[in-house]
Amino acid sequence: MNRHGTVTSLQQVDHSCPTCLHCEISPLEHSRPRFNAEMHDWILTLPSDKYDVTLPDTHIAIRAKILTDVSALLTWFPQNLSPFLSSLTLIYSTGPWTKDNFITAVEFFFQRNAYHPFAQCSHPQQQSDPVPPTEILQKNAETATADRKMLHYCPQHVCAGLDNFCSNRKEVNNMEFLDKSKISHTELSVYGRLSGILSRLVSSRAM
Repeated sequence: MNRHGTVTSLQQVDHSCPTCLHCEISPLEHSRPRFNAEMHDWILTLPSDKYDVTLPDTHIAIRAKILTDVSALLTWFPQNLSPFLSSLTLIYSTGPWTKDNFITAVEFFFQRNAYHPFAQCSHPQQQSDPVPPTEILQKNAETATADRKMLHYCPQHVCAGLDNFCSNRKEVNNMEFLDKSKISHTELSVYGRLSGILSRLVSSRAM
């Protein structure tokens, strides 16, 4: 919208958001006689109306139909680990996101940009790159509305679980890149000059 243009509402969001869990299937497990029956029983623990499941020979893909159901999928998977699955990968899609997915994609964008620049999970591996899915809570009996809650998920295979990514919020990692680019020195110089100017202005007004 320019200065003299008309106001138009945003109709869609094109942004990369997690939508699917992709898991490799061990060839040895796949060759077992009861593999298909065990896999079928495992899949039945998922709400069938919320997820689409694809099961070729080499992997399984579980895709949420709505972005707010990704959080339940990420919570469900660690609680229902299967011995015949490995190499968990979180798959993203850029949309475009509209209707029920619109707000969720916007929330995901702003939360990703709001993390501490050196945010790490609390697991021993101290992985970075947190994923913030949105969870829809049960409706409030008084207001008849459902609250939204932002979760924080570590997608690395060694962790693959929810976390708060606040374990190192008071830590400052190596900042040598600021010294090499002379940003710190420049800011201090400017700050020093401004402090001197402001001090002289205050002194002159007090006379």
